[in-house]
Parts: sequence; C-alpha cells; structure tokens
Amino acid sequence: MTKRFAQIENGIVKQVIVSETQPEGDWVETFKNVYPNPRKKYAGIGDNWNGEVFYSQQPFQSWVLNDNYDWESPIPMPEDGKPYLWDEETLEWKEAELLARMGL
Repeated sequence: MTKRFAQIENGIVKQVIVSETQPEGDWVETFKNVYPNPRKKYAGIGDNWNGEVFYSQQPFQSWVLNDNYDWESPIPMPEDGKPYLWDEETLEWKEAELLARMGL
C-alpha cells in the first residue's frame, strides 16, 4: 500500500513523496483525503512541522498562530460577503475591487 511521506529539515517540509515504505532519516507520514486529518493538513513543501502537526508558513509578519495552528490577522476580515485582501502596510483588510467587479 502506498503512503505519502514528508522530508523534514529544521521543522520545514523539504519534499513530499509517495512510497511503499518509510524512507530512512527525517521523514514523517502525511495524509491526503483523510478527515479528520491526524496531522492537521496534508504536508506541502515549505510547511512547518512541530512534531505533531503540519501548518502553513506565516502569511504576513503581523499575523499570529492560534491554538489550532491557523494564522490569524490582527483584525478579523469583514463578514459582509465582499472579497477582501490583507494589506500588511496599513494592517487592514481592503476590498478587492477587481474581484468584486468580476463578481468573485
């Protein structure tokens, strides 16, 4: 049975492979299409590994990691149904005008 393994170097995923057996060295099994995922998410190159779960790289300097290993902005995104993008320079959500014009 094939499995997926992530190679870890200094807590960062360097590569992900499919293999019948676990390679020697710093490899951790990762799970795809498993819910709930025992590793939080499927490992991707550049993801972090803390010894228990995989989680994404910090998207912006101002964002903080919560207890569920999700990154949170300093202020919540507006919930008015409009598309927004985070502006790190002003530390605020800006309406994504082009996306809004496209109806996305």
